[in-house]
Amino acid sequence: MAELLTQLLISEVNDIPYENRREEYVAKAMGTDIPLSQAETWPEASHPNRDEVISCIYRCGLMAVELLVSQVGQNALTDFFTMLHPDNTWQETFQTAFGMSVDEFYREFEEHRATGFPTLRLPKTKLDEPPADPCIKSLEETGTHFTGYWYSTDCQSQNRTDDGTYYARFYSFSIDEAKEITITVTSEIDTYLYLLEGESIGGAVLHENDDHAMLLTPKPCAEVSGLDTTDSCITASLEAGDYTIEVTTYRSMDVGEFDINVEGLYGDTGTPPEPPEPPEPPIAGFEAAACNTDDFANANLDDFFNVGSRGPEFNDDPGYNGITALYQTQWRNEAIDGYILCKAFQYDSIHNARWYFLTYSTVMQRMGRNATVTILHHEQVFISSLIGDDMLALRFRYRDERDSGEIESTYTRVIFLNADTVTVTVVDYILQNDYAPIGVLEDIARSVASRIFGTSNAQSQSQSAQSHQSSELFGYGE
Repeated sequence: MAELLTQLLISEVNDIPYENRREEYVAKAMGTDIPLSQAETWPEASHPNRDEVISCIYRCGLMAVELLVSQVGQNALTDFFTMLHPDNTWQETFQTAFGMSVDEFYREFEEHRATGFPTLRLPKTKLDEPPADPCIKSLEETGTHFTGYWYSTDCQSQNRTDDGTYYARFYSFSIDEAKEITITVTSEIDTYLYLLEGESIGGAVLHENDDHAMLLTPKPCAEVSGLDTTDSCITASLEAGDYTIEVTTYRSMDVGEFDINVEGLYGDTGTPPEPPEPPEPPIAGFEAAACNTDDFANANLDDFFNVGSRGPEFNDDPGYNGITALYQTQWRNEAIDGYILCKAFQYDSIHNARWYFLTYSTVMQRMGRNATVTILHHEQVFISSLIGDDMLALRFRYRDERDSGEIESTYTRVIFLNADTVTVTVVDYILQNDYAPIGVLEDIARSVASRIFGTSNAQSQSQSAQSHQSSELFGYGE
């Protein structure tokens, strides 16, 4: 299921027809004689046709899920996974969810393969609804004179995309008659301001301004005083309709505070909102959800040394993704030019935590949106034990244009959730060319989990049997 969703999302993000990507899978699924029934579990290293079986797991698996979705819809497929229970075999659950036995479906699949996998019509139902766009807030909610913040976990500018990452905030408003408005943004940081058409972060740019003294807007902000050279200002005559303000920065990666004022929208001057409530204090032991020296010792990684940390940073406005706090430690092995990044994210809700960090297709979609990165390969990885209350493991290979596009690097990642504190731990191992062993990250993550759950490794070990069963159900059992 994850492979099908990922291919659909990558096709959408990169504007490549899904049918083009599908042709590659069809060709490889047709090029093997391995029956689908032999691709239920991950083959042992000694398996005589191991590579061919692994290829069928991905290629035949995608075609099989596509066939199922065309017959029963995506929601029924989701129901199948939620219905899985240790008291029943996965074959019994399959019969209940889809109204046919596994053997019957295998026969249907082989008949479908015999006809060359003709194109199927996939229903448009969604597996899950993401939260409302967290990037945009309405000026009716914020008021027209307030203080905002750029965070390193924030939304990114849709217009300043060259040579770096530019964090942005978006504010929408509607007017039912023609009006002239003035928008000013002041900050100790060099600001950049856009006025967009429509209620969307991707709307057409109507006006923009970097430094107010060099206006690119048709009308000067003559009535505005007290602006520094690097502040931004737009005055515009607008017709009735919907609009969005994008507040971003001139330099990439800048974070900090800004003040915004919108005049002429609801009267002659902006109306300040009620002062925001102060952020809640950080949860006890939040930094413990990232790696420390003990975790590397437990994983026998004596060649790595700490090269710094970041944070903790606390957001009084969760904004994009719902992240309320972030802490990171970074580790280096000079001999192999390898890095391990350990991050702890505190979220405002379980839903946001699982959607943005524990859903494989969402994670890869976000990576695909990076304008400088080209994903060369990606796959979900299943490890031997369940860590935390929910988890995800994956790896991907990529090129980054900022490295002249010549260097291939790899990310291997393990993510797990502490549902009690709504904290997500992310462990990334970054190398050039080769993937890092997944077992190394598993050992680090298990050490972190043992500390923050207040138990020994027994917590992870006690769930191993259930995890192995889940792996087999997904077709990746050892």
